[in-house]
Amino acid sequence: MRRLTEVDSKLMSLRYDGVCVSCRRPLPAKTTAWRDRPTKQVTCTSCRPHDALSANISEPASKSATTQPHLHCGDSAPSGTPLPPPPAIDHGVGGISAAKEYERRKAKHDRQIEANWGTGRLGRFAKFMSDEPQSTTAWAKGADGERRLARRLNDELNDIAVVLHDRKVPNTRGNIDHLVIAPNGIWIIDAKNYSGKVEQRDVGGWFSTDVRLYVGNRNQTKLVDGLNWQVEGVRAALTAIGFGDASVHPSICFTNSEWGLFAKPIRMNGVIISWAANLIDQVRAPGPLDASVIKLLARHLSAQLPASR
Repeated sequence: MRRLTEVDSKLMSLRYDGVCVSCRRPLPAKTTAWRDRPTKQVTCTSCRPHDALSANISEPASKSATTQPHLHCGDSAPSGTPLPPPPAIDHGVGGISAAKEYERRKAKHDRQIEANWGTGRLGRFAKFMSDEPQSTTAWAKGADGERRLARRLNDELNDIAVVLHDRKVPNTRGNIDHLVIAPNGIWIIDAKNYSGKVEQRDVGGWFSTDVRLYVGNRNQTKLVDGLNWQVEGVRAALTAIGFGDASVHPSICFTNSEWGLFAKPIRMNGVIISWAANLIDQVRAPGPLDASVIKLLARHLSAQLPASR
């Protein structure tokens, strides 16, 4: 059988029943397998493991240059030496970016005090009596919320999903708090350690609708729009390996807020807004991705969206 390239074949959930072209094992619909587009033949993941991402063909550097395949894990170098195994999944550390930003702002605040009062006894007393700005303490509070949510996601989802924390997004200055690769898709979770009651309000007039998100009587609708660039970053990473159509669920998890007695999760502009227990229940819902595909996507996203350090 000829060698398939990434252009020819795609790892997917089958829409119809099939039979593996190599081992003749039946492959029922919704089974994850490789499908060769030109021949419409399918290959099971036992005969062609998920790790064996196929070779891409690069454009020639000039008209006279010949194309050279990029080798991937599972291939051999031209000399016949096996390539090293794929990098291990780097799960990251929850809240590390926020904690570092807090330390940076705190150090700047201390330097300002030292400039006015010196580094001696008087300076130390001034630091002790000085309150840190709210804009500084907010980062410490945010880091604490992310750490607590990270522990809970790890404890309650490690049997079905892969959880990544504090991921950098290329070409941006921001980070994704938590990324969960689960059977029902990829979850982007933005943790917010805010106080106050979470509610959805329609502030429009008699003949118009204007729905906003409020937390503690403060308009926080901007948090919803702030997830757009995170979704774009994750979608771009998935598209690179042919999973651009995978389900991506952007969400906001309020880790320390109040919800009404009969409150339900809120959905605004495609973003799910909820509390930790409810969000974990939604992540645990069944879906089409099996364990091997989850691991494949997790390893790829771990490399493309590196952990903050």
